[in-house]
Amino acid sequence: RTLAAALQNFHLEHLVMSNLLVVQVQAMTTHELAAKLDDDGIRVILFSANGVRLAIYHDIKHRHIKRVACAFAKLTNTLYISGLMQS
Repeated sequence: RTLAAALQNFHLEHLVMSNLLVVQVQAMTTHELAAKLDDDGIRVILFSANGVRLAIYHDIKHRHIKRVACAFAKLTNTLYISGLMQS
């Protein structure tokens, strides 16, 4: 739930009921999203055309959640800046 709250700017496919979180980013494909997150050391599972699945395990610490949230925040800033450049 902590990660879901941190990713409130993104579309979450399902309510958070378990340790799985599916996040959609409309502005890029899952392959592009996975590559950008991988650059920050975040591994995701391709889930749909523009969605990735994140799995949170018992050994994941708050600092890891923060790192993932920061990687997605960086994506948001990149998408915002790229949108400005296209307008």
